[in-house]
Amino acid sequence: MKIRQGFVSNSSSSSFLIFGASIDMDVCRNEIEEKKSNEGIPPKEIEDLGLDCNYNLQEEIENLLPSGFNCHTMGDSEEIYIGCVPEEMEMDVTMGDWQKGIKEKIKEIFPTSNIYFGWHEDCSYDG
Repeated sequence: MKIRQGFVSNSSSSSFLIFGASIDMDVCRNEIEEKKSNEGIPPKEIEDLGLDCNYNLQEEIENLLPSGFNCHTMGDSEEIYIGCVPEEMEMDVTMGDWQKGIKEKIKEIFPTSNIYFGWHEDCSYDG
């Protein structure tokens, strides 16, 4: 019997399941702007990144993420979901160690106390 692993979609719906963090987009925006400023990037160049646009913000976050991490936004949500899909977990790692590693990496990128860690799932339907 063949078992399908990974993302499955049809033309009218999509879904995702990740373990990671749900972070307010304003928190992400502020932290990225602060990181850029600390790197010596002039305010005008930071403004030109267009981080007020959620698409540009998500693209900038993706540039910060380590390999194997994903980020998702759903609809008009003001949160971004950052984490890893279970299929990416190595076979010789326990679930607890895998989750701990994800938390540590996200906290390195977004060292804020406003982060909720857990399983995040969503499904959207265009029909």
